[in-house]
Amino acid sequence: GLIGCTQPADFFNVLVATGRANRADITTLEVDMDCQSLISMDAEQFDALSSQDQVSCRRAYDQLRRRRDLSAVDEAIVAFNWDERGLPFIGRAVAELRARGARRVFVVGRKSQGFSGPDLLLQHGLAPDLDTYSASRKNTISWQANTAIRGIRGDFVFIDLMSQVCPSQNSCRVLTDTQDINFFDAAHLTPSGAR
Repeated sequence: GLIGCTQPADFFNVLVATGRANRADITTLEVDMDCQSLISMDAEQFDALSSQDQVSCRRAYDQLRRRRDLSAVDEAIVAFNWDERGLPFIGRAVAELRARGARRVFVVGRKSQGFSGPDLLLQHGLAPDLDTYSASRKNTISWQANTAIRGIRGDFVFIDLMSQVCPSQNSCRVLTDTQDINFFDAAHLTPSGAR
């Protein structure tokens, strides 16, 4: 099962691009980025939301709470554009998913480039140091979030997609090996980027 905002859709595209989606029966649960704290499935977190956020998060919260039996779920994958709304609740969410029967839980880290691929190309062109230029404009929130997730103790596997995008401190890939753009905006992969 995939749980999260638009990031699980991107992760699904990675599964499709690599041929892994064909071997799985995948269900999804969309939870808006503003509702990240609800991954703990805790009524206290819902009550702490503003009345406006309660209205927009109610559907996702109800769906999360209704899925009591996850014993048929081999792998639960939680992915968000993580920030301070959700990071403190990852441990509790993983524990709750496992208590409900999910056999394995994966947490996909935040995946955000500083600028979209087209914007980076417009700013810097196809110069040989494009990947270095991109690395100098990293999304710091993404890196801080992934560092925070890496430090959480829990029964889950952390998937850090940004380490694939930025294999070193001074290099963030803007283009694939076939010269296609990886990110069509600052947080979502193109089909080529998903491959």
